[in-house]
Amino acid sequence: MQETETTAKVPLQVTYRGMDRSEALEEKITERVEKLTKTGERILDAHISVEASSPHNRGHVFNVHAVVRTPHGEIVVSNDHDPKGSHEDAYLAVRDAMDSLHRRVQEVRERSIERRQGQS
Repeated sequence: MQETETTAKVPLQVTYRGMDRSEALEEKITERVEKLTKTGERILDAHISVEASSPHNRGHVFNVHAVVRTPHGEIVVSNDHDPKGSHEDAYLAVRDAMDSLHRRVQEVRERSIERRQGQS
């Protein structure tokens, strides 16, 4: 298992399991985590884990587990139990997990706005 910490606006930890660290993949992950800040939700920190499962007929299957902490709680996205979320391409697995994470962060943001409006 390899772990790296990147210097970004959002404290980000990227972990690799069953595979070597990839600077290009890490750059994509960093870009996508930074995009989360554009939802308006304050991102306290993020931990993204990319795992290459044992090889199948052709190669590895990649799964992504993402945890983002906001002032409103922890948001967790994992595609390891979703056959559509697992990919033989690490970039596609990251893309799908980050798309899902982005939707979840937006939902949390919208709920917090609705709660505030309901209190006024």
